[in-house]
Amino acid sequence: MDALPQMQPVVSTQIAAVGYAMDSRELFIEFIGGAIYRYEDVPPEVHAGLTGHASVGAYFYKHIKYAKADDGALRYPYTKLRGPVGLDPAPAATENPAKAEDPDDDVPF
Repeated sequence: MDALPQMQPVVSTQIAAVGYAMDSRELFIEFIGGAIYRYEDVPPEVHAGLTGHASVGAYFYKHIKYAKADDGALRYPYTKLRGPVGLDPAPAATENPAKAEDPDDDVPF
């Protein structure tokens, strides 16, 4: 996909907006710092769960960012499309998710 889909602003301490391309099943996350990431092969129900959840950040970290496939690989591989270096709130895929700070951690699922 060359252009971003329409981005929907969300209320979150880390995520500014979310976009979804239904035809390619790509989820786009724009973080508060300006970085934009594309997540691959995200089902429509996961996108709906993200945008409909009371805590967008908590849902993102639990169900998208650190979701694992049966073989232990990331369920939704991602690519950084743009954004300032050093302001990336999403740790690299190889980092330990337990070390990632989630400001919405106190929100029950």
